[in-house]
Amino acid sequence: MIKIMKQPTGMKSLVLLLMISEVGLVAAEPSLENHIEEVEVISEQLAIDTEMNEQTERLFSVAGAANDPLQALYAMPGVTFSSGNGPGGSEPVIRGSAPQDNAYYIDMMPASYLFHVFGNSIFDKHLIRSFDLYPAAFSSEYGNATGGVIDVKLREPRHQDFTTTLHTSILSAGVLIESGIGEDHAFYVSYRRSMMDQFIDEDDVGGEASGFSVNQLPISDDYQVNYNWSIDDQHNLSFIAAGASDLLGATFSEGNNEVAKDPDFAGPAEIDERFGSQGVVWEHSTEERSVRTLLTHISDQENFFYGADFYENTETNRYLGKVIVEQSLAGDHRLKIGISYEDIAYDLDFRAKFTRCSDISEDCSTVDVEPKELDENISITAYEAFVEDQWFLNDQNSFTLGLYFSNDDYLNEGRPEPRARWDYFINNSFTTYLAAGQYSQLPRLKEMLDKVGNPGLTTIKSDHFVWGIGQEFGDGWRWNTDLYYKNMQDVVIGSADVAEDIEIPNYINGAEGSAYGVEFLLNKDLTDKWYGWASLSLSTTDRTNNYTGEAVSFEYDKPVLFNVVLNRMIGEKWMLGIKWSYQSGARYTPIVDLSESANFPDVYEPVYGELNSERYPDYHRLDVRADYTSPKDWGYWKFYIDILNVYNRENIEGYDYQPNGEDLVATPDGFAEGIPVSADKGDGLFPSIGFEIQF
Repeated sequence: MIKIMKQPTGMKSLVLLLMISEVGLVAAEPSLENHIEEVEVISEQLAIDTEMNEQTERLFSVAGAANDPLQALYAMPGVTFSSGNGPGGSEPVIRGSAPQDNAYYIDMMPASYLFHVFGNSIFDKHLIRSFDLYPAAFSSEYGNATGGVIDVKLREPRHQDFTTTLHTSILSAGVLIESGIGEDHAFYVSYRRSMMDQFIDEDDVGGEASGFSVNQLPISDDYQVNYNWSIDDQHNLSFIAAGASDLLGATFSEGNNEVAKDPDFAGPAEIDERFGSQGVVWEHSTEERSVRTLLTHISDQENFFYGADFYENTETNRYLGKVIVEQSLAGDHRLKIGISYEDIAYDLDFRAKFTRCSDISEDCSTVDVEPKELDENISITAYEAFVEDQWFLNDQNSFTLGLYFSNDDYLNEGRPEPRARWDYFINNSFTTYLAAGQYSQLPRLKEMLDKVGNPGLTTIKSDHFVWGIGQEFGDGWRWNTDLYYKNMQDVVIGSADVAEDIEIPNYINGAEGSAYGVEFLLNKDLTDKWYGWASLSLSTTDRTNNYTGEAVSFEYDKPVLFNVVLNRMIGEKWMLGIKWSYQSGARYTPIVDLSESANFPDVYEPVYGELNSERYPDYHRLDVRADYTSPKDWGYWKFYIDILNVYNRENIEGYDYQPNGEDLVATPDGFAEGIPVSADKGDGLFPSIGFEIQF
């Protein structure tokens, strides 16, 4: 499967980061526990999952979550932000891998769009049955990822009376309608929309001094539709549809800092990203076998224009068929087999400055880069298959052996990837496991294109090794620890990463890396009216440029991550919660000098020092929350208030070269004296209130 990563690059990231900085939208981040995979029991009657699991439901009241359970990822061990030193990024960084190294799944379907551009997920909280994070050594069911896997499962519609759920807050508003139809049919329809543009006046953002004005305040929306037909005890049919979009726009004038870096950036800019999917899922289950079949169409659009008639437009249409079969075999075996076939069509229309930078590049300047035009249609056929056998040796031991394989007719590189896991139950409360596997991932689409990339690239490869141990010790308490190591080979670098006298075809597989560490989680389930957890991660991640021999710490190298979450029920209606997060600062590359642009004599380009040699100040923040739920004969109503960054911590999320001289700060570590620098600061004290009613 080939996918377009939603990671903003070049001018696109500048627009997004400026909008985040100016508008100040908050992205929250709570927590979730690690867990050992549970063995699914295949029953004679098909079980329809209409309820979320307890693990997901309890995340709704986590402080700072804004009722978004998927934001729990950012307080899990080994997970951090993808935007500098703060939570403004739209995708998570998992165990030292870059955001684009991850894979996302929604009900069997590989997805490229799981989070809006400001970090909140694309799902109505009431529809999430469960979500799982597999940070390393994941099973053979998942592919095209060298980092981690996030698997979201939505619930089926409930066979109930017609019910409407409304919710609104400073950040978003939405409606969910759900009902049963007769004995065998049920449906739900959900729609949500961001509300920031309703509370903020465009004229209050930016201004003449900053050279920045808003044309379109950010608008995000999403929807989910599911119509379910329970044909009989063994057959179930679902018709599903889902979609999401993000839109924002601004105008940059001569007084703007980014225009001072590259005059071609002056003018209006707009980002318009959206996806839609339609599909049908058929499930069949007997006492010994289950079969799940998916047929779906997925369309993606990424439209971006800016400055001097530059634009990057990509339209993708994917048709996917996928079948997964689980079979119980004699001798205590459970066999799982899957196969998928995908037809992908890309329509690409670009006029942009391609800098050919990579994840181990400093911030590449665009001022002297000549724009290139690209108008191309690409059709790709891809398939993947896996087989996995879980063998229950006895009451204490189980062994899982699997193999994943994928191929496509673009790079035409098939690679079998063996994976294995051993689970040992020392006693009823004490468990340990070992897991290992080989993994690979396709490069980004633009890196593989003939005119601006290199179609001769190979897949990026990684080996994962994990040892874990855990124990339950009564009254809802348990702990677990993971020790992990991941290496990476054939990492893609660009021509900007090699010496000028070395010629490469735009991009090449020219780097390697590693990530290793230990993670600890202490968890308390809901007993005695309270629950909570604490997570600690100690890690190191690095990259090595094979062409220069330079070994550096990776941008997301954060040796210490620590989170504490506590929630307490007061009476039957109140829930109070706190969350405190601490992280080592992300790494940055200092500016040591300035040089005059070749094309614009008044523009001075940064000269960078050693890559990722300095570290931002440590990040920490306290969030508190209170919610009140009042059950009624006709449903319920709920009110909540989240207060983010209670002690108004001024977290530094980035340093920017500031040639226009606005908002300068003292010279950061590593920067040469006299370099004008500003600091991107995270949101200060921020209260958010919300209301929900169901009838």
